[in-house]
Amino acid sequence: MSNSVPPRYVEKMKVPLVAGLEMPINSNVLNLGTNQSPFGAPQIAIDVAIKKARELHQYCDPLSTDLRHALGTFHRIDPDQIVCGNGSEELLDVIGRLYARPGDEILHSEYGYRQFEMVTHRLGATQVKAPADGMTTSVDGLLSKVTNKTKVCFIANPENPTGTYIDRHELSRLTTELPPSISLVIDSAYAEYIDDPDYSDGMTLVDEQQNVVVVRTFSKAWGLAGLRVGWAYCPTNMIGSMNTVRGLGNVNSIAQAAATAALKDTEFLKDIRLRNREGIQRLTKDAETIGLTVVPSAGNFILMGFPNTPGKTADAANNFLLSEGIILRHVPDHGLPNHIRMT
Repeated sequence: MSNSVPPRYVEKMKVPLVAGLEMPINSNVLNLGTNQSPFGAPQIAIDVAIKKARELHQYCDPLSTDLRHALGTFHRIDPDQIVCGNGSEELLDVIGRLYARPGDEILHSEYGYRQFEMVTHRLGATQVKAPADGMTTSVDGLLSKVTNKTKVCFIANPENPTGTYIDRHELSRLTTELPPSISLVIDSAYAEYIDDPDYSDGMTLVDEQQNVVVVRTFSKAWGLAGLRVGWAYCPTNMIGSMNTVRGLGNVNSIAQAAATAALKDTEFLKDIRLRNREGIQRLTKDAETIGLTVVPSAGNFILMGFPNTPGKTADAANNFLLSEGIILRHVPDHGLPNHIRMT
């Protein structure tokens, strides 16, 4: 019998996307490491999900028609320019597959969302990290790394894990100075938490440029992380290809119904935004009181810097918290070994 195995084109990542955690057995786990909402989902979404569960024998709508139209009404955009996905992660992957191949370059900030790296790895493309401006994405840094091999530029705004964002003027400058041959993907997963007039979720830029797409999610402020509902607002030239490459029936019927219902609760986001802001302020004050540094955050998390003092490092703190059944996100894989992100 031969010991050979089928050749594969994707190897495991040197730093795994999902790492195992050493946790005490039978502990009551407190998960503050994945930025899921502690406030839950709108009650109307829960009620609709329970009702829809009685129809599990039926296939879902492969076009997510009701959800797309509800999103169009809520955001005042054309539903025909919306593509829904099994979480925003599927859509990031779809965009990567549309525009990049082995030998091509995918560009993002040095503190970019880990999924950007994962998309690049799956495609066999080359990851290019642009220097940040402190803890914030640098437009000049991104532009300085553009080559004739650059096919996709990913930007999370706000960034994850730093929680910082570039303002609407810098985002607009990026869209105008980036070559039109490069697809610019703006991941606005945390946009619902921000009401600063200097911020832009990038949606208007989609209407102005043919190479800009914005990716959004119901997993954060809307509290539907377990259902995996994402969506992208795309220029018309991209819609057909996106729908060809995405999975057929990629958003299940319960997820579609719950997300559609959530959009009817117009007061929900206002309440979540207020409660989140109060929580961020309280956590920041408490962290600084014990001598930690905190990066100002526009998301639903804070990034805390720890000292190099033995026994008080981020690694030591993370190990202690895990021993107590508390999960935070130590981020050495982002080049920040002395930082921990906390939801």
